[in-house]
Parts: sequence; structure tokens; C-alpha cells
Amino acid sequence: MSALVAFIEAMSNNPTRVVLTTTSVVLFWVFAAWTLGFAPAFGSGFARSEDVSVIQAYLLEDAIMEARIRYCTAPNGTPMKSFFFKTVNQKVAEYYTLTGLNYPLPTCEELVYAAN
Repeated sequence: MSALVAFIEAMSNNPTRVVLTTTSVVLFWVFAAWTLGFAPAFGSGFARSEDVSVIQAYLLEDAIMEARIRYCTAPNGTPMKSFFFKTVNQKVAEYYTLTGLNYPLPTCEELVYAAN
């Protein structure tokens, strides 16, 4: 604890360091607020919730298709087939929660035909 006290005393004895530290902290919080969209005076930022939702939906679509392909190509009656069945259902439920839309799952025949 004494090292922290010594550091604070050293910082407060040098006005230049106090100004630089304060400026750095303020700039950090302004930048953080802007990137998260909390500082509209500086623009909309780059992590708007609409953009994040769209990206999450695209990632879920990719995950659903990947799991569906693995489900369709897994041998019948294996634990792997039931695992991918549960994974597809979980990802479809997440997609519905995120977008409010049902994901149109292709049939296994469509996936196998598209792969050939």
C-alpha cells in the first residue's frame, strides 16, 4: 500500500504529470463512450446495436448452416448426429430470439445436392 501512496504523492507533486494523466483519462473515456455510441455529439460510433445485431445474425446463419451440414452428413444413430441436431435447434432458437424470424432450414437433400 505504501508504494501506491508514494506513487500518488510523486504524481501530485509534478503538475505536468497531473495534467497529462488527467487528459489521458478524459480522452480514454470520451473514446470509449464514442465507440459504444454513448457520445452522439461526436458521431454514431462504430458499435451501434443495430450493426451488432446484424453481424450476430450473419454469424448465427453461418453456424446454423455449418451444424446442419454436419447433421446431414453424420451417420444415422450416432451420438454425433444427435449432437448436431441439438446444436442446430439451439442456434435456430438463438436466431429467432435475436431477429424474431424463423430460420428457413434447408432439407438434407438440398444441402447434399448443393455440395455436389
